[in-house]
Amino acid sequence: MKFKTSDGISLDYTDQGTGYPVVFVAGFGGYKEIWTLQVRYLLEMGYRVVTYDHRNQGASQRVKK
Repeated sequence: MKFKTSDGISLDYTDQGTGYPVVFVAGFGGYKEIWTLQVRYLLEMGYRVVTYDHRNQGASQRVKK
């Protein structure tokens, strides 16, 4: 899915499951798919899991700023 930031940049994210939310934030150069095993486990445990790609990372929009 896509989310538009206040400065118009399109960020890619996933939002899966229900229950208490857990947000995974990748470090510099990371992307949302690095959390695949953790996401699978938490979904099985009944959590809601959100992962996203920072701007210029993964499937999010590439910009110069």
